[in-house]
Amino acid sequence: MAALTMTAAPARLGRYRITGTVGRGGMGTVYRGHDDALGRDVAVKVIHDRFGSADNVIRRFGEEAKNVARLSSPHIVQVFEFDPLAAPPFLAMELVRGPSLQAIVRAVGRASVATVADCARQVLAGLATAHAAGIIHRDIKPANVLRGPDGIYKLTDFGLARSLEREQSLTASGSVIGTLHYMAPEVAAGEEATAASDLYSLGVTLYELLAGTTPFPADSPLKLLRRIAAEEPLPIRAHRDDMPPAFEAWLEKLLARDPARRFSSAAAALDALRQVEIPAAGSDDFGTVPFEVQACDADAATTPTPRLHAEPREPIHREQVDSIIRTAARLEAQGRSLVGDDTILDIARELNVDSMFVRRALDDHRAERARAATPPPASAPPPWQPTPPLPAAARLDPAARRACANAIDRIWWASVVALAPTIPVLGLDIGALVGLRMERVPLRFLAAFSPAFATAAGMIQPLFWTWLCYWVTDLIALALPPLTLLLLPLGIAVIVMGCRLWWNTLSGTADLLEQAAAPAEAMSIRSARLWGLWLGIAAGLAAVFVGIVVDARTSNPFERRLVSWCVSVASLPVGVLLTWLFTLRPLALASATLRRSPRSAWEMPA
Repeated sequence: MAALTMTAAPARLGRYRITGTVGRGGMGTVYRGHDDALGRDVAVKVIHDRFGSADNVIRRFGEEAKNVARLSSPHIVQVFEFDPLAAPPFLAMELVRGPSLQAIVRAVGRASVATVADCARQVLAGLATAHAAGIIHRDIKPANVLRGPDGIYKLTDFGLARSLEREQSLTASGSVIGTLHYMAPEVAAGEEATAASDLYSLGVTLYELLAGTTPFPADSPLKLLRRIAAEEPLPIRAHRDDMPPAFEAWLEKLLARDPARRFSSAAAALDALRQVEIPAAGSDDFGTVPFEVQACDADAATTPTPRLHAEPREPIHREQVDSIIRTAARLEAQGRSLVGDDTILDIARELNVDSMFVRRALDDHRAERARAATPPPASAPPPWQPTPPLPAAARLDPAARRACANAIDRIWWASVVALAPTIPVLGLDIGALVGLRMERVPLRFLAAFSPAFATAAGMIQPLFWTWLCYWVTDLIALALPPLTLLLLPLGIAVIVMGCRLWWNTLSGTADLLEQAAAPAEAMSIRSARLWGLWLGIAAGLAAVFVGIVVDARTSNPFERRLVSWCVSVASLPVGVLLTWLFTLRPLALASATLRRSPRSAWEMPA
């Protein structure tokens, strides 16, 4: 936050003498004021003119201020006065002499588990007080949690900015989009915010403190809302490997998409957190952040000045890179230079990302274009020359190798469960359906390491429901034989999607091994993938031939089903053998390779 200035600041607002400007945001301006009567400094928030002329907005603003003024908690910023008749209307609040969590994250990046747990306990204590009084915050995000110099975290802006933001379009960039990142799925779907919505927003805030990024980065409000409503957040262990399992489970409960699966109240969440053992922190992550004054206002923190000389806190996402390149192309078409710091800062402000990310994305894009424009060498290497190993920067670190091996082990067990024979009760293949559900979480985790895993993860749900529809239709066809006509397209869809899921899983596994500097094992898995495809096609054609013979020799539907079931049982050993050779064995090889220590620099030059 910038230091105090006196630019365009009024001399007085009500009884408060204005001593400086703390920050400006989309909703209004925050001044530092002094109450001469009581001898204390305050934060005075002035609403912008476009809101001050709307009576209904001012009325809602006043009602929120009155509700918050009734709360008494060391973890809630106090509201001293609201004057709707002043010109302009203003709100006087407690001045917290410390930064917001958003400003801290931008300065130091990720925090330790102990620091985040301490923050969560204090914020939940303030939330429990508000919820007990029947007040819903509706806008919890890092910008609305302030940290005082004594280490006390305070909640501010209880729905005050949100009541004004309703007057703005969701297509605006800046603070409105920043707020959407922390919106609960049910609120994104148009439902009214509840105490459970506050818990979800707090979960996203804590996720950002632990991971250094929000769960769903997106470059437009509509894309962001779709991801919030339809996707599960990437597990926090994908960003760090020091998370206690109990704390991770507690955070996942806060981030449940279904409000009924979250904690029943902030007090219940606080009680559960107190039962979690958190390793002690060596030092206070946030205590050394140099900030002069931070206002009790969310708006001033949602659009901070991007830093030009700081290290990026996390790898930039592909969606953010694409947004940066599109924005840079638009500015370049307008005659702007993409080399100067001003343009980089403008792009960072517009997309709400770190300026170092912008600079790095533009440098990488220029280098990629230069490589594309460079003609190939006159003497290309022969095609039989072995592929050079990946550079050291592209390889998996030991922690990532262990995490990927654990995920592959879970896929291995899911494949074993899917081997369970068809259960004759209702004709439902329970093993295959349960195995599909078990594969979803590890595939979503591995999606960050290979696009093939991302494709496989996206096919789990459609394959599950198509398979279920196939077995239900097969059951109903016993009573309604005409429905057997639907079995052929459903069966073909199940086979095609299942093959694509298996193919992409093995492709992603081979990609992982290449990143782990194990090209020989990666080649072995790619070879097993090809052999499995051809033998699977042969087995499928054999099954079709048997089906044709059965249909030609039997006319009774019940007898056909009985013979088909007997053939399925007889072919079970063949299916087990193929699964072992072309699924379980390659996955076991990949897991063992990832758990093995990487080769030394002498064996595999960087």
